[in-house]
Amino acid sequence: MAFTSYEEAVAWIEGIMPVGEKPGLLRIQKLLEYVGNPEKGLKCIHVAGSNGKGSTCVFISGVLIQSNYNVGMFTSPHIDKFTNRIKINSIDISEADVLRLINTIRPFVDQIATTHLGHPSMFDIATCMAFLYFTEQNVDLVVLEAGLGGRIDSTNVVDPLISVITTVSMDHMNILGDTIENIAFEKAGIIKAGVPVICSASDDRAVQIISEKCQETESDLYVIDQQFSYQIIDSTIDQQRFDFASGGMHYNHVNISMNGSHQIKNASTAIMCIEVLKSKGIVDVSEDSLRQGLLNAFWPGRLEIIQKNPRILLDGAHNPEGARALSVALRDIYKYEKLHLVLGMLDTKDYKSFIDPLIQIADTIVITEPSFRKKLDSQAIRSYIEESPNKKSELSIFRESSWLEAIDIASNLYQPNDLIVVTGSLYLISDVRQHFTQSLAKQP
Repeated sequence: MAFTSYEEAVAWIEGIMPVGEKPGLLRIQKLLEYVGNPEKGLKCIHVAGSNGKGSTCVFISGVLIQSNYNVGMFTSPHIDKFTNRIKINSIDISEADVLRLINTIRPFVDQIATTHLGHPSMFDIATCMAFLYFTEQNVDLVVLEAGLGGRIDSTNVVDPLISVITTVSMDHMNILGDTIENIAFEKAGIIKAGVPVICSASDDRAVQIISEKCQETESDLYVIDQQFSYQIIDSTIDQQRFDFASGGMHYNHVNISMNGSHQIKNASTAIMCIEVLKSKGIVDVSEDSLRQGLLNAFWPGRLEIIQKNPRILLDGAHNPEGARALSVALRDIYKYEKLHLVLGMLDTKDYKSFIDPLIQIADTIVITEPSFRKKLDSQAIRSYIEESPNKKSELSIFRESSWLEAIDIASNLYQPNDLIVVTGSLYLISDVRQHFTQSLAKQP
């Protein structure tokens, strides 16, 4: 029986998450086969990495849109609503199209679920929906973000124009492995024979694994600080400038409005991707379009001020590398008297390495829990912080399982010139951002 509303359809697909989480490509391949293999006609830019892949997708997409291409983009997880995952020219898929596509795909999902393959995952279904939608809408190019890892990720059914691997760090170790080399091997799984690769990983161990894979597949490799580089000029809130260089080619004084030095790295990775596509005659992008596309790029929940009084900053840092990038941004860009941190994490994360750089700079930490089944018990975080010799000497610690009440605690402590930062999980950021945007929408 078909779903009759968007809400009903999304409740079904999100309810699948606990059922179909075993990684692998067999189910997505079978599902795509049932709907006519729409992915085979798409021209994809495939992006994987531990951090920065979503932002890199937005930079690449923004430049291509500015160059008058019809650009599909698939990312995850969503921040405000399910439709965020599938966009064309930065516009979300409609609720009506989500309903229609889920009703189209569901019978095949049910059929596969009865076989030895097992139930397709939520991400399998979302990926299939994206491919169908982009094919229907006849997009010119697709910017495709891998979900988890790369090698056995549902998106890894495409033969892309180019592969991009951003950073490689310790994350999802329960699935990807517990060493940088193992995780890099999984990310490098998106590399295809003869397809060029852009890499902004800085860990030599990861670069070595990716380089070996490129040699095996005879793929050209462009590594940051080797084949391309950037130099930061200045960074202020919502305005950063840098120089980019690759061989004899330079872009001076490039501007972006996304915050944090890590976003300059992501923007530079996007530039290199565009330049390689240009060199192969795949895209035609002017310097003006490149500059404007980078400047226009915006990604919610990444160093985003969501409220000015009290001043609340959201950041989707969710692993140790993300926490380090956040701590650098707080040091270099933001000015405040006291830092009040609201933190909630998932139990799949290395919370100790995540917390270490942040408890050295926070004056207050309010430990909470995301509204998600894999939430980490806030008491585990509290116990670690209390025993840590790394914390700021005057750190005040609170624990509140309700994230809404946790924000109230931080807000009550807030004084003019202070800063509240909410971080730890994109699922937490999603809930908090929706709360504040809906509250703003209700104001007269």
